[in-house]
Amino acid sequence: MINLFIHAAMLTTTPILLTAIGGFVNRMGDLVNLGLESMMLAGALVAVEVSAATGSAILATLAAALIGAFVGLLMSLIVTRLRANEIIVGLGFSVAVAGLVRFILKSAYGASGTYNPPGVAMLQKLDVPILDGVPILGALFSQLDPLTWLAWAIVPAVAFALARTRWGLRLRATGAAESSPMRAYAHDC
Repeated sequence: MINLFIHAAMLTTTPILLTAIGGFVNRMGDLVNLGLESMMLAGALVAVEVSAATGSAILATLAAALIGAFVGLLMSLIVTRLRANEIIVGLGFSVAVAGLVRFILKSAYGASGTYNPPGVAMLQKLDVPILDGVPILGALFSQLDPLTWLAWAIVPAVAFALARTRWGLRLRATGAAESSPMRAYAHDC
């Protein structure tokens, strides 16, 4: 019983973990990205559509990443080029994409909640035969898809990159400079 719970928790944590990592990196650069949910939602819809149409989980994953990046690019352009407030833009995108996805599901498919078309291909599960029968460890490390493994591997990689690389130092310095008292004083003058 506990193995099923742990395994389900590992799988359902994947999208939240990836989003949290993205939000953390944004926050280190002194950006508040409230539009992460819109990127996830747009990516989820496109992934289901591409997977059902092509039968390829890899293409669906790539399409989800591309549409998420596109939504992020749109948000970035609005904030940087039009000088809009990042919090308002993030909230606006979250509401707009949620409404658009609901509209598409209702009008195109007649679905108003969960949409699960036939032919959706799932990512292959990676099996660790040695751990399959071991309680708790088997649930933690076996029968997980590559995206879940990647999400958990990114956590220490991002921590290392932020703490030990030139890129991480520059990102942290940018975030510190943006929120420094001197910048606020210089802005008021």
